[in-house]
Amino acid sequence: MTRFAEPIFLGGLSHSGKTQLRLALDEIPTLSFTRRTQLWDRILQRFGDLGDEGNLGRCLEAMGAISGVGALEPDLEALRIEFSAGPPTYERLICLFHQQVAERRGKIRWGDQTKSIERYGSIILEAFPYARMIHMVRDPRRLRDVRSRTTPRLRAALGSDTARWIASMEAARANRARFGSRYLVIRYEDLVADTEGTVRTVCGFIDEDVPESARDVISSIRFQSVGDSDSMSQSAARWDEGRPRSDDRFVTMHAADLLAEHGYRTAYGKMSLSESARFAVTWPARRASMAAWRSLDKRTRPS
Repeated sequence: MTRFAEPIFLGGLSHSGKTQLRLALDEIPTLSFTRRTQLWDRILQRFGDLGDEGNLGRCLEAMGAISGVGALEPDLEALRIEFSAGPPTYERLICLFHQQVAERRGKIRWGDQTKSIERYGSIILEAFPYARMIHMVRDPRRLRDVRSRTTPRLRAALGSDTARWIASMEAARANRARFGSRYLVIRYEDLVADTEGTVRTVCGFIDEDVPESARDVISSIRFQSVGDSDSMSQSAARWDEGRPRSDDRFVTMHAADLLAEHGYRTAYGKMSLSESARFAVTWPARRASMAAWRSLDKRTRPS
């Protein structure tokens, strides 16, 4: 078995620390890391039986049209020839693409950073028995600065954001229960508080040494200036200034068990009369936003 059989998948929602962690992992000399290829979202099971030359051709054409794939300049004809010599599965085609990129870079192992890849956790980890998946998580009340929600539509979007975070955490729960030691959840807040220690934990998980060059990269990694760790009390206090408690209460009410499961606080102070009024006014639109996202997710969720 070669190390190409041990891919690494790095997932999680936007602003959860995926890029910062990948920058450190990029220093591993044997590892080729890609990002935003969107192959699982854009091609998986979309073109029928890939044993059919016409279906395969359409699939390869669609792959080449994805900006994150096209930027890597794959040899699609070589990929077609190699793919035709084995089982015609989508998972194998995606693997061969990443392997081709890695070989061109002189690497012996590949990884991919894709937002919300945890949604495909069961599919991926079943298809690649030696794969590892890293899931970055962050307190949903700090994923986006709620003070930027200046319109009714943006304020209502807290509902869909909350539903998205809950779905991501439910995927983490299911994947960890099913795949155990092959699935690692890393908190963004821990990456901020101890970047080098967290990178060492991840490297141990993927059976790689931390290269000396990674230390310089780690020291140069930058995070948001406030609100990045509950252990940083002054920073957290500055972040919380002006944050509507009604917004945080909405998230906490719907995700308390998952917040607690990942070590996030679930207790907030009593709302003022104005905050209570804001909570009541925004509740219907936010609940509708949650329901709309879940309905769309149900139709597009990987099976």
